[in-house]
Amino acid sequence: MATFTDFKNNFYSKISDVTLFDCGDINLIKVVLDGLKVDYISKGKVKSYLFYPLFIFKVIFKIKSLNKNLQERAKDFIAKTKTQQSKTTLISDVGRIIYNSNKKPKSIYFDNIINTLSRDNTLIILDKVIDGNIDFNAKIKV
Repeated sequence: MATFTDFKNNFYSKISDVTLFDCGDINLIKVVLDGLKVDYISKGKVKSYLFYPLFIFKVIFKIKSLNKNLQERAKDFIAKTKTQQSKTTLISDVGRIIYNSNKKPKSIYFDNIINTLSRDNTLIILDKVIDGNIDFNAKIKV
């Protein structure tokens, strides 16, 4: 198998104008290179509803959007974050935690960063709250 460098050289020798991959103000050349080089098919079945017939796609989309509390949660989330607009740093954490020696939960990935940047200047948003004792400003999932 060729190296990624060999693959890129081969690719760029065939593509003379990379603006072909412009999408608004963003150029997706790196995304295309990754998609061509990595064999995602071998990684398992991917559910892409996008290519289903339009009727089935709409039904699936409607079912997925039926979460009754979604709008209320979005309004609550926006209200909570508006009160935190003086914060200079945003941390979006998936909610993975460990416990310190005092059995207090802390973020696996962001605890040192939050301590270094100052908690007073940091807005912490969790995808999921595993332990209610963890320090955060807002959560996305119920």
